[in-house]
Amino acid sequence: MPSESVVYPPGPLPFPPSMLDQLRKLGMIVEIEDSQLLLREPFVGAEEGVALNPEQARVLTHFGKKLASFEIELMCHWTDGKFKSLR
Repeated sequence: MPSESVVYPPGPLPFPPSMLDQLRKLGMIVEIEDSQLLLREPFVGAEEGVALNPEQARVLTHFGKKLASFEIELMCHWTDGKFKSLR
């Protein structure tokens, strides 16, 4: 679940006009004006605490927005035939 809400406001988008159909398929209301993609209505990319649908996840990927972190805590390891606990 997203830890924050993400809403893209209307205005120019940082994508080439060739992405028009792709963004429309994802639910964004976009048009081409003066050779630039414009978002005509706000688009909700994520709502805090609400599971993402596939279209929202793809839009967030296009914008490079990451809503999750991944961490690993090393608890033990095996080296040269010996086990060592790190706790």
